[in-house]
Amino acid sequence: MTTMSYPPKTYVINLKSASTRWQKILKECRQIGISPIRIDGVLGKNLDLNEKKDNSTNFCARYCSPSAIGVAMSHIECWKNIVNNNDPYALILEDDCTFVENFQLQFQKMFPQVPEDFDILYVGCLGGCSKDKRHDDLIYFFSKYIMRIAPGKPKSPCKTDRCTRLASEGLVSENVFVPEYPTGLHCYVISNKGARFLLSKIQGKIEGHIDVQILNYTNELNLYAFHPNLAYQDVSTDASTNLAGKFPRLLNNLFGRFRDSANMGLDYKFSINMYQFYDVPVNVYTLIFLLFGFISFISGHGIKLWYLFNAYMLVEFSLSPSILTLKFIIYSYVLFLLGGLLALHIFTFLK
Repeated sequence: MTTMSYPPKTYVINLKSASTRWQKILKECRQIGISPIRIDGVLGKNLDLNEKKDNSTNFCARYCSPSAIGVAMSHIECWKNIVNNNDPYALILEDDCTFVENFQLQFQKMFPQVPEDFDILYVGCLGGCSKDKRHDDLIYFFSKYIMRIAPGKPKSPCKTDRCTRLASEGLVSENVFVPEYPTGLHCYVISNKGARFLLSKIQGKIEGHIDVQILNYTNELNLYAFHPNLAYQDVSTDASTNLAGKFPRLLNNLFGRFRDSANMGLDYKFSINMYQFYDVPVNVYTLIFLLFGFISFISGHGIKLWYLFNAYMLVEFSLSPSILTLKFIIYSYVLFLLGGLLALHIFTFLK
């Protein structure tokens, strides 16, 4: 099992423009006895196409959200620091991380339970990260079945003890287990060996959300997670910098009331960009507007639902009158009409 002296060396990813968030995370770290090293976060929207191509695949450079590329580049910078400084391991935080009470005592109790061969230890994680393997989470579904399809890679043969442990009960000790499809990199410990491996695989070849891309290499990495989680992420749509926009506000306000055990609301989950076309995100709301158009054309109430759709979009624009909102609204109309055309095509075919 792993030994360490507390506090661990800690890197915090923080944008230059987010000074308030830096002060917040700095205060929280000091309260648990950690003196973090700040790493300049990469603001994805400031990257030009050539910079994106230098750091990601051609597909991702054109169709991944800039924020996803920026976040990935920021984590890669942390890994480089670990390797260059010859750190045996380090704790990496995103600046929207929050810690549980008694973090220091719990961390000191749990960390010695982690096997020495670890590559990544999720101090707090999301998605398919349940000790009892009960995965009914939307992020787990998209991580496993959707976001890894394009441009997904076939899994390599299992080269670690992780597969054996996962095939059995998945438990390593009282507070450490082998997660199936962990996501979320707001708080994790990575070893020097793990950092070197990921740099060799991902540097210059970002494919999208970095936490999901790591899952391509689960058969070559020793991944572990704490139970219970010792850290969570502020994922409200108002606080998160991982979201391309705040549209649609009304639906976000509604779905934000439904939260899981990690205090993550459906508003955040529905707003996560899978990909992006012409600065407009492709997410769950994309499917919702497409489905609404489909239902409108087959329900027999197309005119009424069309008026309802127009009224809703008018309210959305009044809540946030901007060019970005207008772009989202036009995109939503296109999706609505595409859903309707799909319905007409199916109806005609069935005739």
